[in-house]
Amino acid sequence: GEPLEADVTKAYDGLLNAAEGLVRASDRSSLNDLIEKAEAVAAEIAEGKYLPDGQEAFQAALDAAKALTKDDAQA
Repeated sequence: GEPLEADVTKAYDGLLNAAEGLVRASDRSSLNDLIEKAEAVAAEIAEGKYLPDGQEAFQAALDAAKALTKDDAQA
C-alpha cells in the first residue's frame, strides 16, 4: 500500500533530530545514514508513491540536513 502521512512525518522528524544532534555532537555518520534513507524516500516521492501532505516539510528537512557541514557542526 501507499505510505501514510505518518511515514513522511517520521522520516522528517528523524532528519530533524539528526540535524539537531549533529550540531551538538559534531558527528555526521548517523546523519549521513539518515540522509541515505531519506534520499530513497525522496526518490519514492518523485515516483508518486507518497501523498502530497508533508512532502514540502520533508524535502526542506532533507535539504537542510544535506547543507550542514563539519564547519557548521563545530560552530
